[in-house]
Amino acid sequence: MTDELMITSFKGHYAFLSNFNHTAFSYGGHGWPTAEHAFQAGKATNPYDFQQVKQAGSPRDAKRIGHTIPCREDWEQVKRELMLSILLAKFSDPDLRHQLVATMPAMLIEGTADRAKPDLYWGAVPFNYHTWPAGSAGAAPIFQADDHSVWVGGNWLGRLLMVVRGVHT
Repeated sequence: MTDELMITSFKGHYAFLSNFNHTAFSYGGHGWPTAEHAFQAGKATNPYDFQQVKQAGSPRDAKRIGHTIPCREDWEQVKRELMLSILLAKFSDPDLRHQLVATMPAMLIEGTADRAKPDLYWGAVPFNYHTWPAGSAGAAPIFQADDHSVWVGGNWLGRLLMVVRGVHT
């Protein structure tokens, strides 16, 4: 159990929370080097694109390839459910599950303000963030964190990680 009210960076001590963390696991009858590989491959509409993503040399490469392939027609309807399934598989590992449960009761926020293009769907940025990507701030939800700070973004990765954590407590 942690004394922190919230965890806002999935780096360093909390890198295991990141989809880019090299944590091999099985999902859907395949072995995956990272959750990012599995997620991006889930977009594929054909075996070639699926294999291109699966065999990408890094999670960053998997994401880059995933952004160039045609997405399955129902992608927007299934992507959160797919992410949840992938996270459940990743955190079925007893050591990872223990690390995740140890983040209780902290709110998990994938802070993305340090990126060239902040992710306001899977992550969030502090409300006072001054370099909003054009047109993105108005469409993103606003929420109050446990420490009463205000954040902008869907924070879907953080939210789904808290769901997985709840399953295992």
